[in-house]
Amino acid sequence: MCLGFALFVASCVSVGERGSPAENRLDASLLPPAATPDVSPWKRARLVSRNDAVAVFARRGEILAALARVAKNAEPRTDATRFALETRDALTTLLSESLGEADFIEALQSRFVCVEHEDPFVRCTGYATIEASASRSRDAQFRFPLIGDIRASAPDLLTVERRDALSDARVESLAIAWMADAFDWALVETNGTALLRLRDGSSLPVSRVATNGFAWRGIGRAMADLGAIDPGGMTISTIREAARDRPDLAERAAYDNPRFVAFEVCDLNEFPPALPSGRLTADFSCAADPAHYPLGALLFFSSLQGEAALPGAPIRCVQDVGGAIQGRDRFDLYCGGGASALQTAGELHQRARVSMFMLRSACAELGVSLAD
Repeated sequence: MCLGFALFVASCVSVGERGSPAENRLDASLLPPAATPDVSPWKRARLVSRNDAVAVFARRGEILAALARVAKNAEPRTDATRFALETRDALTTLLSESLGEADFIEALQSRFVCVEHEDPFVRCTGYATIEASASRSRDAQFRFPLIGDIRASAPDLLTVERRDALSDARVESLAIAWMADAFDWALVETNGTALLRLRDGSSLPVSRVATNGFAWRGIGRAMADLGAIDPGGMTISTIREAARDRPDLAERAAYDNPRFVAFEVCDLNEFPPALPSGRLTADFSCAADPAHYPLGALLFFSSLQGEAALPGAPIRCVQDVGGAIQGRDRFDLYCGGGASALQTAGELHQRARVSMFMLRSACAELGVSLAD
């Protein structure tokens, strides 16, 4: 998961990167730079507010269905992942019970709490699964390659910059698909998952598995530096329009990005894949820095006064990571797939308040006390 698509639009300097490696392999190149969590990151626990409890009750069916798509971590490696699993299981049970609103709210508030950092205010962006045209073979129209998983077959290409890697003669056989549009090519690598529409009418779902580790340079910023777009007013529409008006500069900008990624073809029935397994769910899944929020953790996002309401359910699950999603105050919210989701992701760039949803019984082990 990445800076997120909204920041791709807003600054196009550094963008989100995420992926779901096959067989639960989490390649280190997909993670944010190594970070050391605070010695005591969690400062306090508070009761679940009535408004939050009502919001969960109103979307209980949707949340229950999304929880079914979260990976079942059979043997949590840390206390934090154990707490996250126990909390998900307990919430699933509560959501499955036939309770009226009043009884549900009472049960939620008596059994769960919201655990917060000292500064609970965070920045949220969005990302989506791209749908774009592609071809299995290269020709005069489809010229931009999506490289397959080369960690075993050509690992040396993951040590050099994009231009050097893609000029290698082996790329012809290593590519799993070819794209016709430089902007879409950059967008697929930015968001990490894509449903490619092939010329024969079939679909090819792909997801990121590794990168070469070089710093990312977004196509929008690169095109602004080339004079193709005003850097002060970039939006998804203006960047795409500029790329269509000057495809030569869009291609140059795409190749000027030193970073490139490797993809795998996914099972359509398990797409888009989450980490360490399971599936991403629109308006429920999110990406976070695993140094601060364990995979599988449930989080409450509350919109701030004066800010637009965040899309989706008030409770989200950490099911993704991103090379640029660093620190405890950065999140990327998954908005789904297709043009509408892409538009939503592109407009999502705001602050919110976040807390980790947790069983009250875990407070003592976390070293936090319930606030008055």
